Amino acid sequence: MRKKILIAAGGTGGHIYPAMGFASGLLESDSNLDIMFVAGGLLESPFFDRTAFAWNSVSSAALSKKNPLQFMKSCGSIARGFWQSSHLLSSYKPNLVVGFGSYHSFPVLSAAQLQGYPIVLHEQNSKPGKVIRLFSKQALLTGIYFPDAAEKIHGKTSLLTMPLRKGFSKDSCSKVEACSYFQLDSQKMTLLVFGGSLGAQFLNKKIAFLLASQFSQDRDFQVLHFAGKADDAEQVTSVYEKYGVKATVKVSETRMDFAWRAADLAIVRSGAGTIAEQIEFEVPALFFPYPHAAEDHQNSNADFVVEYVKGGWKFQESEWELSKFSALLQILLNKKSPQLREKQHSLSEYKKKSSRKEFTWVIHNLLKTL
Repeated sequence: MRKKILIAAGGTGGHIYPAMGFASGLLESDSNLDIMFVAGGLLESPFFDRTAFAWNSVSSAALSKKNPLQFMKSCGSIARGFWQSSHLLSSYKPNLVVGFGSYHSFPVLSAAQLQGYPIVLHEQNSKPGKVIRLFSKQALLTGIYFPDAAEKIHGKTSLLTMPLRKGFSKDSCSKVEACSYFQLDSQKMTLLVFGGSLGAQFLNKKIAFLLASQFSQDRDFQVLHFAGKADDAEQVTSVYEKYGVKATVKVSETRMDFAWRAADLAIVRSGAGTIAEQIEFEVPALFFPYPHAAEDHQNSNADFVVEYVKGGWKFQESEWELSKFSALLQILLNKKSPQLREKQHSLSEYKKKSSRKEFTWVIHNLLKTL
């Protein structure tokens, strides 16, 4: 009989991309598995591939006590999502429910827990979100990527790899192939700039102008910039063109594996998925943690890479010292920079020494007991 896994994952790409990578990995090792995604917002999500997996979208909402009327509406949405999830669980009857956090997964996990289905969780960030903390005590296991996350999780934890999207490996293609895909010169220093699904605006405004206005005389570097929105992409393109900086600017990119492989240095936010990909491709990064991230988790995410892995530098958006940042960037825009090579070496060494289990391996073994 085919084993069934229900995956509760919704919200930002930081939750959905690891969940899809996990699902792809499971099916790659056992094509006989039956997998279905259930969460709030899957119908509208720009991150979820609705052609790749079976899925159902349920009602969900974030709770906020600031507005009593909105609070009541949110409670109604969650109750409706709970009812929808209960009916889906009763008909699908999964062997295991795997949750990836965010309020979009709350109705599903609530219904699964009430009906007695075994639950496994995966926390992507260094500071666990509310949903993960709430369900971790009853979960069979919570997989974590950042060691510090264990302190705030009530049940059993295991330090595991971050499930990456299919094909996300440094060895999947050459730098020449990756640069060719973006019409870039593989011999030049390539700087990757993007801010994720929520935090691109600061990087679009500040970093693009800085690179163009202060470093345009240096013709030995080029930029790969993903702006997040069409209007922003047009503005960023015009800035680079005005100062004669070689740049490929796009709204977003589906082949982020090529983007990371082309890059020598990245200026990015510090979401968990971004960090996992940065480490996999061994690209030193200048981090600007997104200041509005829940639990301020991006700050501690960046600290892990900067202080433990030794693979990057951290700057605060609110306390950004232009002169200090520019001075460091001037040094790093040289491929032969000792500082850049030191970080590259640290990232490579961390990968070699890391002995974490794959989340898919853990789930396959767990399924044998269910």
